[in-house]
Formats: sequence, structure tokens, C-alpha cells
Amino acid sequence: MSHEGNDQIIDDARDNAEETEGIEGTILAFRGSWDSGLAHLVVDGIPVPCHNSTTVRCLDSHFPNFIIEGHGYDENAIIGKRIEYTVDDFGVLETLTPVASGANEVH
Repeated sequence: MSHEGNDQIIDDARDNAEETEGIEGTILAFRGSWDSGLAHLVVDGIPVPCHNSTTVRCLDSHFPNFIIEGHGYDENAIIGKRIEYTVDDFGVLETLTPVASGANEVH
């Protein structure tokens, strides 16, 4: 997918988030590393940019066993989980809420 295609998807997701209370979807992947400030949470095939450390802590607070020893994470702890999320004006993940749970700020 082109960079422009991703931008359009993020714009559409942002517009949807403004019209509804958030975007609901299924987590398919998380891409980040402990030494990086930026990561991507892949929801329904859309790579949503996010702040690495705060998103990891948020995911672990909702989905136990996500964080593992040695600054690592176990992606299997979140794959297939349903969430509702919002993005800020730049398309960066702002809130993440497991469906049927309370909101948790990620910044």
C-alpha cells in the first residue's frame, strides 16, 4: 500500500472517530521496539502510529502477559483482541479501550 493510501485510511479513521466515539476493530499486530519512540498497532489491517512505551504499558494493563522479560513483548497476548480507539489530529493513537472495558489514555 502506498504512503498516500495509508494517509487516506488514517484520515478516514480520524473522520470516523470524530463522528462516532471511536473506531472499533481487531488487533492484528504490534510493531515496535524498546529503543524506538514510535510504533504501529495494526487494527483491521490499518497500521495506526502510536507512542511505543505508553502504548506497550496501556496494552499490558488491559491484556496481561503482553510485556515479557528483557524489554520484550508477546504479540500473541493481543492478537485478535477487540478494541475501540481514537486518534489525534495527526492520526496518532490517543486512546485505546478493550471492548467492554474502561478507557486508558496512551499519551
